[in-house]
Order: sequence, then C-alpha cells, then structure tokens
Amino acid sequence: MNITERILPPDFQLEGNLLTIRPPAPYSIDFICFKPDMTSTQFVKDTTPNPFSYPTIFGRQAVYLIIPKDMEINTNAGNIIYVNPS
Repeated sequence: MNITERILPPDFQLEGNLLTIRPPAPYSIDFICFKPDMTSTQFVKDTTPNPFSYPTIFGRQAVYLIIPKDMEINTNAGNIIYVNPS
C-alpha cells in the first residue's frame, strides 16, 4: 500500500526577506492486518502471515537549502542539520 499522497509537506511562506518553514500538523494513519480465516486456509498451504511481505517505511522529511554565509538563521527548532558547512 502506497500512502505517499497522504503525507503532507511542510508549509513554506516567503514574506520579503523572511522565509518561514512550518511542519505539517500531526496526523495518524491506521493500518489493520487480518489473520487468514478458515475459508482461505483450506486452499493455501502456508498460512503464516509474513510481516515482511508488506513493508512499512516511516521516515523523516527533509528540506535542503543553500544558505549564504552572511545570512542569519533564527530558530528554536532542534532539528536542523547542517550538511557540508563551509
């Protein structure tokens, strides 16, 4: 099951020289797994559910920005990672 379309992106707002990036509001997606019933087990030899047959991958969203050296970053968020600062 691909739920990529349900994942909300961050909100970007540019006002003058101020770029504001806000994360999306929290949300949840519920998954349900069914155990094979008696009807289907009559015709299938291996009825052991395979947890790896439907992989679920959860990750972090990332925004990569090239920021000039003379630009100031004002944030109270602890989730900024500087990649290749030079």
